[in-house]
Amino acid sequence: AVAVRGARRAMVVPTGSARYRGHVVDPALASLSPPVGAPLGTVRTARLELRPLRSDDLEPLAAVFADEAVWHYPYGRGLTRTETARFLTAQRTHWDLLGFGLWLVTRRATDRSIGVVGLSVPTFLPEILPAVEVGWRLEPSAWGQGYATEAGAAALREAFTTLGLEEVCSLPQA
Repeated sequence: AVAVRGARRAMVVPTGSARYRGHVVDPALASLSPPVGAPLGTVRTARLELRPLRSDDLEPLAAVFADEAVWHYPYGRGLTRTETARFLTAQRTHWDLLGFGLWLVTRRATDRSIGVVGLSVPTFLPEILPAVEVGWRLEPSAWGQGYATEAGAAALREAFTTLGLEEVCSLPQA
């Protein structure tokens, strides 16, 4: 399905979990991303703060990512601390190379981290490249409260305004 907003598009591209290849960031990644207008920084919404990932985010992310429900698709299990550390390193490299990536999502009222949301290059689906995807991984206690919608909408706003992208895709995994 493709949703059109003026000249800018947000589209959903269905994929099977077998297509997912993990969290490896190739230095050639920049050639797979559309050009962007400016790098992203921290974003605040009514209830959330979204900020670029840092190396000291390993503890809160490891706690969220260990939950099987968070990574049921594509892995059917939670991530180990080592896998989370690799994910974090790859995502920080993504930011360094492209000026955007996943943010740590924190509830402003409690200053508690609940997962990640943001923009990435879907290298596991080369037939749609160059492209940028919006996605999120939130702890189950945050589900059903509108946090993914709120954070995802903020990510799309940044994609279309700050980055100046013409389209963003979403790749649901089931």
